[in-house]
Amino acid sequence: MQRQIFLCLALFLFSVAFDCSAAPGMDELPKRLTLEHQVLTSPIVSESMLLNQIENAKLTDSEKVYLYTLVARISFFKGEIGQAKLYFDKAKEHVVDSSGGWSTGYFYTYRAYFDIEQGNLDNAKSLISAAKSIFESLDDAEQLARVAAIEGIILIWREEYSESIKVLEDAHSYILRNNVSATTKLTVVDALTAYYSSLKYYEKGIESRLSSRQLGEIIK
Repeated sequence: MQRQIFLCLALFLFSVAFDCSAAPGMDELPKRLTLEHQVLTSPIVSESMLLNQIENAKLTDSEKVYLYTLVARISFFKGEIGQAKLYFDKAKEHVVDSSGGWSTGYFYTYRAYFDIEQGNLDNAKSLISAAKSIFESLDDAEQLARVAAIEGIILIWREEYSESIKVLEDAHSYILRNNVSATTKLTVVDALTAYYSSLKYYEKGIESRLSSRQLGEIIK
């Protein structure tokens, strides 16, 4: 019964989460983030639902980019690296305009995170720069906070610590002052935790890790 309820809700959210414009309206963005939240809280059920929608629904390239990116994130969460790369590659096939579009920026953001984990820092830096340009043009401050968090992680790996903490503190200040999703908060807090841990700031790291754990419980 719970699975059926989730599927009904997820299908409804999918149906209202998109239009064909490059820049989602103010009402549409929360719906996309709500769909994202549902996907991340029930990834196993979501994966089959999303793939079914991609295969059977009449979707724009923008919609396919977003949904394939969500499926790639599920595969990555499950530790299926090959499958994650496959779905990221499928998302890339539908990127029509590499310089704009909300879904393209979303794809660049999470492909960059995937590349960080695979050690491809140069490609990750290029992708996150492209994502930043897109979300700046769309004036999407919440996605820019996520971009900043991932940019901060790249800078940590490159041992550019002073630049990293500046970027991360700006992102942290934004999420404290604004009503953003738990996923965005978790992205920023996790990046700060990585910074403090890498520099052995143990007290700050523990404090940040506790915040991250609390946010993780909210997402669940």
